[in-house]
Amino acid sequence: MANKLFKSLFAVAMVLGATLGFVACETPEDEVVGDPTVEVSVKSLNFSMEEGSKTVDITSNASWKVENDADWVTVTPESGNGNATLTVAVSMNDTGDVRTADIKVIALHKDYGNWETKKITVSQSGNSNVTVDEVLLYSDNFDGKEATKTYGSGSSWPYIDQFPEFANPEGDAAANVTYSGSGVSVRANSTSNSSYSDYAGSGSNNIFFGGGAYFQINGIAPLEGVDFKVTFGSEKYTQDGDSTFKPEEFLMFISKDGNKWAPVEYTYAGTEPSRWNVATANFTLTAPTETLYIKFEAKVASVYRLDDLKLYTGNGGQTIDLDNIEEPEPPTPPTTDALYFENFDGKAAVKDGNYWPYVTDFPEMKNAAGPAAANVSYDGHNTTVRNNSNSDGAYSDYPGSGVNNIFFGKVENHFTIKDLALESSQKNLTLTFGTEKYSQSLGSVFTPSEFIVSLSADGEKWSNVEYTFAGTAEGRWNVATANFTLKEVPAALYIKFSATAESAYRLDDVTLNVGEGGQEIDLANGTENPGGGNEGGNEGGDDQPNVPANGIYESDSAFVCTTDDSTNSCYGHKDTKIGSEAVTGFKLGTGSKAGYFKSGAVGVNGDKYLNFYAVAWKGKSATLYMRVDGGQAISFELNAHVGATGNPPYTALTAEDQDHYSVKLEGLTASSTIEFSTDASFSAVANDASGRAIVFGMKLADDANGNEGGNENPTPEPEPEPSETMTIAEALAVGNGNTIGGVIEGVVISNMDLNNLTSKKGMYVQDETGALQFYLAANHTFAFGTKVRIDLTNATLGAYNGAVQVSGVALDKITEVSTGNAVEPKSVSMADFLANKYEGQYIALEGVQVSESDLSKTWVVGGAHTSINIEDANGNKFVVFSSKYATYGTSTVAQGSGTIKGISSINNGNMQIIFAQSSDFAGLTGERFGESGGQGTEQPGGGEETEQPTGDSATISFADVANRTSYSETQQVWEQNGIVVTNDKGASTNNVGDYSNPARFYKASKLTVAVESGKMSSIVFNCNDYKTEYPTALQGSISGAEVSVNGTVVTVTLPTAAQSFVIEQMSAQVRVDSLTVYYAE
Repeated sequence: MANKLFKSLFAVAMVLGATLGFVACETPEDEVVGDPTVEVSVKSLNFSMEEGSKTVDITSNASWKVENDADWVTVTPESGNGNATLTVAVSMNDTGDVRTADIKVIALHKDYGNWETKKITVSQSGNSNVTVDEVLLYSDNFDGKEATKTYGSGSSWPYIDQFPEFANPEGDAAANVTYSGSGVSVRANSTSNSSYSDYAGSGSNNIFFGGGAYFQINGIAPLEGVDFKVTFGSEKYTQDGDSTFKPEEFLMFISKDGNKWAPVEYTYAGTEPSRWNVATANFTLTAPTETLYIKFEAKVASVYRLDDLKLYTGNGGQTIDLDNIEEPEPPTPPTTDALYFENFDGKAAVKDGNYWPYVTDFPEMKNAAGPAAANVSYDGHNTTVRNNSNSDGAYSDYPGSGVNNIFFGKVENHFTIKDLALESSQKNLTLTFGTEKYSQSLGSVFTPSEFIVSLSADGEKWSNVEYTFAGTAEGRWNVATANFTLKEVPAALYIKFSATAESAYRLDDVTLNVGEGGQEIDLANGTENPGGGNEGGNEGGDDQPNVPANGIYESDSAFVCTTDDSTNSCYGHKDTKIGSEAVTGFKLGTGSKAGYFKSGAVGVNGDKYLNFYAVAWKGKSATLYMRVDGGQAISFELNAHVGATGNPPYTALTAEDQDHYSVKLEGLTASSTIEFSTDASFSAVANDASGRAIVFGMKLADDANGNEGGNENPTPEPEPEPSETMTIAEALAVGNGNTIGGVIEGVVISNMDLNNLTSKKGMYVQDETGALQFYLAANHTFAFGTKVRIDLTNATLGAYNGAVQVSGVALDKITEVSTGNAVEPKSVSMADFLANKYEGQYIALEGVQVSESDLSKTWVVGGAHTSINIEDANGNKFVVFSSKYATYGTSTVAQGSGTIKGISSINNGNMQIIFAQSSDFAGLTGERFGESGGQGTEQPGGGEETEQPTGDSATISFADVANRTSYSETQQVWEQNGIVVTNDKGASTNNVGDYSNPARFYKASKLTVAVESGKMSSIVFNCNDYKTEYPTALQGSISGAEVSVNGTVVTVTLPTAAQSFVIEQMSAQVRVDSLTVYYAE
């Protein structure tokens, strides 16, 4: 019996008793019959910054009092009886910011004290305008569709342009919103609703900021007014550095046109590192704008995330003039006393799609200074300019310049500084540079023998230079120093850096200066190409006879660039494939230069057709020129291709009919060669107009094929089929922990419409031989009765809570075969069911009923996952488990006996039924058989029968924030049904969590459970099921009482009945849906 109901009836009985027993006495004027009530005429009061007052009408049938903790708010009177008028006054607000306070008006019971509470929110602006109620204009939690880690090579999170389905804009100003950015990906990990979040985040997706990253929200419209508020969730986390959120590292801007951007100041609520919290920006525009753009930039790579972005009408703040934004100063070369200094920061690099620009494609990075830099230029091979893992970041042990650095990719690679001008007296030199090694596969210990520095007088003969590296820590930037003496000073000096470890080394802040000398370098006796970096030619075929190609997209060997040649801007395709077919040929040109390739000897005589595919770079145009033996040139205008971008392998390259060419070549001889270029001069000259070209599938043949007529393009061989179909019984037979190694077909018997599983990743599938429970890699929408084909070739048979389960299967491994298939339950005996012979299958059990003790309940109790006890006439028992999300949850349990249907399931050794259709309990309408008792259990974890304490009970739910009667950063108080739960900050490093559904009690905080009357014999906590650690964390927090854990239910049995029970320090964060107290008899 609920304690509050008891108190109400008791109060009424006392009044009636007094009336009947003492007829001659009159009822006092202040006597209350029934529960005390109170109502307020308004729920909010808004003021300008000036002193002022407003009134509020009180309607009550009892005595009442006012609670007010704000020293700038005065309320009179502070108490009274019955109806009254309050005057709420505020003092001058000279803080410059909006401030708010909550006033509580509490009805009082003459015996029990505080009874009913109403809240009035007081808001005062920091200027002459009266505060307004905020109206949400636009929001996005980026949860349009959950992201999967299946992009790139198949194990990467998608960039925003690869996965536009993430968008989920809402609000009156969201209709035309679009998103853009660079270096930002959509991720469904480290979520904003996890145990590392201090606000009620949406979870699922968030936006992750990589190197040089920005994220832009475009076209928020229509807007009115000038006062706005923006809030967003954010987190900073790094494994090795400082994870404290810093607004100067995570910048916010706004614009009226998406071109000129004004910085926005904001405050961040969090103080603890590595935790999500809310940022708030209040601003006032000097003039209205109909459309707003918002941009976020991360100055530190791969540590910041964004979620739950919202724009409101607000009460103003920082003044921003979008019509007069100061343009940023263009970058100027650094000042230096050195002969030469370069930080590569002339222009910040950004990705083109998924790829950073090659050194040769991004001359804008040049930012050289010093007298030796007048004629300097740069060359490179397999080296890119990157604006991530910066030299001034958390992983640097020297004051690096940050922004760009040079990344050394596949071996062979090099970055070369050309034409440094020296005077004849400058023979003793010091070279310093910032560098870092980081690799997950090769280790992160910097090794000078892997990162080679060499000098040259002509770019042909090279001499290696010895240097020392100041760092000792793995994976961190530091400074390298080389002291050397040139035997002869050249007119121009070349410096080359190359790495023998693939994709591990970076370079920044190169300085050359006059020094004390050291290692003697004789440039005249250098060797060609020491330490890597291919400078050779690009003639096809390696002087070998032409070998015809076999694969569809392979080229004859004479037309394959086998060695990358940066001098002629010609490169190979590495491991590029289209489907399963290899792609060979050549790529011509860079962003600033044309490319040139000369074939090997064709090895044939007479007239032949040259058939090939060729495409221009993504978003660009290109002309491909061709000539035989230096003769007349032929040209082709190439189509741009979205897959022609980045570094090889070109993962998005395809072969289209429009990109296939055939040309007849007459009078060939075996020694003939064919030249190709993207410039009419047939040389690697500066040319940013023609662009880059990818050429592949080049073959000499007797006839034309493709779109020029003749034979049709060969059809690629189909992808191999997955393993043969197996029955579910055969899949189960492989045994726990083993790879299933096949494909199953079955019908889905779980029901998304019923919403009766604890996760939308859950699914049950059965065939004629058995059933499997799945926990998929992402939320799914497969409906009850859908036949599916699931590729389990690489899946492992596992277990969860004692039940067979296959986890982590990607949605692309599931093919829908048909829908609407009839599913009939299999009638089974009670003995076979209890022996778990039909695990995961849709079954029917006859002759059962809900236990008497649970007849007054609904299928879901207290907003928690619930188990209802079921029995048969022979005393056999099991439970029906219902998710707290179940659509039928508010229905009262079936009152009769009969047949029950559902999915047979086991949880930690206890059998349970999970409803698959809303009609699964419709058969419980017959006459009940002899009662056998039993006590039901609300179990957030579900699935196991628990003996509950006896005696009257009351429950408090944390699902409804209305049950929280007080909140501050140091304390929250929840009250319902005579139970008072108080959570104090105590020794916690976090402020008290401002959450409901569930409540969050943080590590080291203090928790007190008390009852207003009577004494408790036990307390049952229903922990939230988001993490399995919550029950054990709660158990570990409790001393001085007997504690038992059953799933997500924690039962605390007190040694002696008490009116309150205190947990002095929580051992870890615990989230609780509800708790029930049992009173001592």
